[in-house]
Amino acid sequence: MLDSTVQVIRYDASGVEVQLESGKVLRAEYVIVTFSLGVLQNDEVVFEPRLPAWKVEAIESMTMVGDRRRSCLLADQRAPFLGHLHQDLPPVSSEVLV
Repeated sequence: MLDSTVQVIRYDASGVEVQLESGKVLRAEYVIVTFSLGVLQNDEVVFEPRLPAWKVEAIESMTMVGDRRRSCLLADQRAPFLGHLHQDLPPVSSEVLV
């Protein structure tokens, strides 16, 4: 999936779907999104449902520095590289997924 463009991220309490520009849909329990601020500010990726207002306000209030590269990581379980942080993570919800 390297060098693929993400168009839509759909999420709910049951998981996440990531739709690529090619039409392919990837499914996972969790997604870690690392889009640049520029991508988020220009609505280049659609979130369904829309991100919460407080996140949109925070995104719009920041200034982008650097390029607009983007990536996302799909995982079917909590990522082991988060180690001790697992104990601090709340149960799966739409707030955790975006």
